[in-house]
Amino acid sequence: MQRILLFTPVIGRAGVAKVFHQHAKDFQDFAYVEEAVFSRAGYASKVYQNGVELNVIDDRIKTLSRISWLRFLQRLRALKELVASKRFSAVIAHVDGANIMACLLPSQIKKYLVVHGTSLNKNTLSPTARVKEYLIKKLYPKANLVVCVSEALQLETEQLYGIKNGITIRNYFDELEPNSTESDSFMRKIFNSISDEQFILVSHGRYSQGKNLEVLLSVVRNLKSENLAVTLLLVGDGPEYKKIAKRAGELDLVVLDFISPKECQPHISAPDVVLTGFTKNPILFLRASHLFVMPSKWEGYPLSLCEALLCGLPVLASDCPTGPREILTRLDEDDGLPCGLMPIPEGECGASLWSTRIKQIMTDKRLFNELRRRSELLGELIKEDKTIAMQKWRHIISSQ
Repeated sequence: MQRILLFTPVIGRAGVAKVFHQHAKDFQDFAYVEEAVFSRAGYASKVYQNGVELNVIDDRIKTLSRISWLRFLQRLRALKELVASKRFSAVIAHVDGANIMACLLPSQIKKYLVVHGTSLNKNTLSPTARVKEYLIKKLYPKANLVVCVSEALQLETEQLYGIKNGITIRNYFDELEPNSTESDSFMRKIFNSISDEQFILVSHGRYSQGKNLEVLLSVVRNLKSENLAVTLLLVGDGPEYKKIAKRAGELDLVVLDFISPKECQPHISAPDVVLTGFTKNPILFLRASHLFVMPSKWEGYPLSLCEALLCGLPVLASDCPTGPREILTRLDEDDGLPCGLMPIPEGECGASLWSTRIKQIMTDKRLFNELRRRSELLGELIKEDKTIAMQKWRHIISSQ
């Protein structure tokens, strides 16, 4: 049995961590698997438990340098020692930082690099970005294989970096059934505050710059100004939380905040926006909503969009690099159903365009049902992704 080390900078709460956790769980069917991360900072130990041994690189270093390039060398040395001492035959790395370091391991170690996100969002003018771009161009071609989570990402790596040793293996899901009574209790607390007349928009994921969630606040304001009863659920948390909360206040939106609730927060019967905080399983929120909205500026292969489709939820998603177009156009072109792709919303003009489309969906039952039908058909295709992905990964690992 092959000895595999799955390696990523940190196991946090983003979609990459969910994929990393799923791989560690599933690869045990045909390989011996351990995990490795740089540090425990942000480690979501209560979220991801798969019975796989976790190795923390920084715990193997006596004194971690504050100088970035020295810290990189320290971690590389510790990683080499870990791989040698535990006799791993291959390393599967996720995300650029881990991918670059994996490429510097001894030649006898098989290196498989997983690319999750587009490079088109990066500031290529910064010194750090230039160094990273140089290292990717030099090192990635030396890996045994570069695995991209979408076809568009594979094409991007070829065009930007000249990488020819790439293939596409899409992200996939194991189960969607919620299994937490705590989630049930939390759901009741939220939906007791939302009247049956409200049309519920939902978006879930990390509150980050690329998710472009602020624009949805303007969308809600626009819909409210037309006397449409709408509530926006933002399921997640992240670094943009304070910015989102502040912007909601500026737009005079009624916010039900479960991330930093006020001690005397009054009972709210019809909130405009609900900030739920992180939840391990967002499926209950998706199934209780009417429309999934994803206004992202960039993605990789968005798991949140796939989860919405698996729930049969109508979706609107920005046509950003990369992922949404690839996911939403998997059906035949002549099926006659609207696909839900929208331009990336920028500023008030973008918010206005999205508001108009959402109003159409809210008021046109036929359009709503057509979007829902398309989601159901796409969901059936997405269910097959795990079988296909596991066949590819099993072949890659067994052919070492």
